[in-house]
Amino acid sequence: MKRSFSLFAIILLLAGACDNNVKSKGSCGDRILDPGEECDGDLLTLSTCSDLGYYEQNGALTCRSDCKIDVSTCSGRCGDNVFQSEFEECEGNNLANETCQSRGQGLGTLACTDTCSFDLSGCAAQSCGDGVITVPIEDCEGTDLGGATCLSLGYHGGQLLCSDACDFDKTAGLTFGRC
Repeated sequence: MKRSFSLFAIILLLAGACDNNVKSKGSCGDRILDPGEECDGDLLTLSTCSDLGYYEQNGALTCRSDCKIDVSTCSGRCGDNVFQSEFEECEGNNLANETCQSRGQGLGTLACTDTCSFDLSGCAAQSCGDGVITVPIEDCEGTDLGGATCLSLGYHGGQLLCSDACDFDKTAGLTFGRC
């Protein structure tokens, strides 16, 4: 009985020494994606350059030895200070010669967002039809021609009108000719 008790005590001691809890140790290179790793061996968290915000991909993505994705096959992205018109409206301070006015947004300051699209918040939107001539964006408003006539615009005659886009309709003046 003493021997059975000793054997039983040894079994209990050995059973208590086992640790069944799985612990993750972040070790790069073990081919297991641990928290904080972008990749490990051939295991990648993302599969394309566009997933990483790049515009073009020239080869497969691979994993570096520090468990970061090697982006050497990727090119072109917003924020690289290179304006790429096929993908971006603007890049940093490069507004591609656009202004609030050229974008049909009145006067003000056009800017570029961090996603390489135009920020129109600094523009005073054109408000054709509000009854107020916004110079130099609008020539006229409704029947208000701002004092202009076909004669003042260099035509020999005719009735000057205002279009729905708030610019001069010179059709009538064209029939009379111009100096």
